[in-house]
Amino acid sequence: MTQDEIIEMARQAGFTVISKKYILSPYGFEDADLSEELSNFYDLSIMKEQESLAVLCETWFDPMWHEHNQAGHELARAIRSRGKA
Repeated sequence: MTQDEIIEMARQAGFTVISKKYILSPYGFEDADLSEELSNFYDLSIMKEQESLAVLCETWFDPMWHEHNQAGHELARAIRSRGKA
């Protein structure tokens, strides 16, 4: 995951991005409960990781089977469905 992707996830989670070195909570410098923003950031990072694994499964090719990678696509679907209610 690149630094830009992490910064974009922080923005999506509710943080204010001032620069690549400074990210503020929605409350500025005040003491605040950041549990919601951190939970959002965690959820976004898990979704990003799951999608990376799903893409890897879809693009994997086993030369012994010479088929359309049905197992890889099934694994990708299973990975993507995790965490969805």
